Amino acid sequence: MNGAPPTGAVAWAVAAIVGARVGWGVGAGPPRDPGVGVALAVVAVTTVLVAVGRRWWSPRVAAVTLVLVAATGLGAAHRALLSDGPLDRLAADGGTAAMVGVVATDARPTEPGRWWTIVRVDRVGDTRTRERAVWSSGGDPPRRGQTLDLQASARPLDDAAGFDGYLRRLGVVARLSVSGVAVSAPEGAVIRSTNVVRERVRAAAVRGLDGDRAGLAVGLVTGDTTLLSDATEERMRDAGLTHLVAVSGSNVAVVIGGVALACGLAGVGRRGRTIAVVVALLWFALLTRAEPSVLRASVMAGAVLVAQWRGVRGSSVHALAVAVLVLVLVDPALAGSLGLLLSAGATAGVLVLAPLVARRLSRVPGPLRTVLAVTLG
Repeated sequence: MNGAPPTGAVAWAVAAIVGARVGWGVGAGPPRDPGVGVALAVVAVTTVLVAVGRRWWSPRVAAVTLVLVAATGLGAAHRALLSDGPLDRLAADGGTAAMVGVVATDARPTEPGRWWTIVRVDRVGDTRTRERAVWSSGGDPPRRGQTLDLQASARPLDDAAGFDGYLRRLGVVARLSVSGVAVSAPEGAVIRSTNVVRERVRAAAVRGLDGDRAGLAVGLVTGDTTLLSDATEERMRDAGLTHLVAVSGSNVAVVIGGVALACGLAGVGRRGRTIAVVVALLWFALLTRAEPSVLRASVMAGAVLVAQWRGVRGSSVHALAVAVLVLVLVDPALAGSLGLLLSAGATAGVLVLAPLVARRLSRVPGPLRTVLAVTLG
């Protein structure tokens, strides 16, 4: 962190999260989440302060208010696009229709021989849409990115909590029961390259290691934990070690370092290195399936790279705030993602709180002081 924290950018990021969360709740209809009510109260209070408290009015307040309003509108519009469409109405009626969908996630195993995945439905009959549905089945799963012709019935999600609540936070509106499926188009070249790498990493790990060791290796590299047994995942949760297989900022740092080193050895200039690192970060985000923590680290690193490219000495806190702001405005659903909020919160703890803690621990030896400060932060 260089100098004082850029409070303007931080305020924009917080306003974007609050606004997008409010808009997401409003776009879904009557708020069912108590957090939506709290956020609505915050928006109301902020609006009143801006309207009647003219002595607090300033360009900074105007900018924060603009971000808040824009994020609220984007959140509501995004949520409305993901619901109250032909698929949602078909599920309410319990009907069957021909659909065209794209596999949006890798298949996740539920029990031996069965899996589930999320499908982005682009067409129901002759009507275009952009809604999401969960599809559970057996046999060979589809590959991420494939376009499918489906004959399926739809029904609404059951519960507001549990797995259905998790699916709702991902924008899923219905369950599909598929009676017929055909692949109408393969995945694109970029997604195919990530699919191939993930499959080869899994195959290499299985060849060289046994059981959970293979699962840990694959999780460390790509974040794929499907090879881990339920017992091992439970033990990792109990020990607080699940972050080891959650691809995040440390993985992004390794990628940046590796690409920058390779470019340096090849004699590539600064601009070329920056372009190569940005391209590598985009591809790595797709490889690791765009986990919120990876997105946060990648966009944050991109902001730092852009600042360096322009010859500006940037602030890490500023880069974090810009990353959160950009991600939430591009995908308002991330405002409700614990992955993004915890990743951003932990990073803010390291960047903002750790230096304050370190000053309080002035009598502790240097290396130990740093470790303690970062851990507490």
